Amino acid sequence: REPNFTEILESALASVDDAQHEENQTVQQVLSGESKDIAETIIAMQKADVSLEMMLEVRNKILEAYQEVMRTQM
Repeated sequence: REPNFTEILESALASVDDAQHEENQTVQQVLSGESKDIAETIIAMQKADVSLEMMLEVRNKILEAYQEVMRTQM
């Protein structure tokens, strides 16, 4: 069985959430002195930023589609 739209969206949101958590962990490790790997921290921050931006674009497209459907029903 193929996943439905809700499952795909939930999976994408979970992926964004995971990236945000990974970013927070790596930043905390650098700030606490547990890690000195700044490159890994910057990569995690960029990954979180890109995934959040992508999710915002998906949200915008969903809202545009919803608004278009509502306009056509009037």
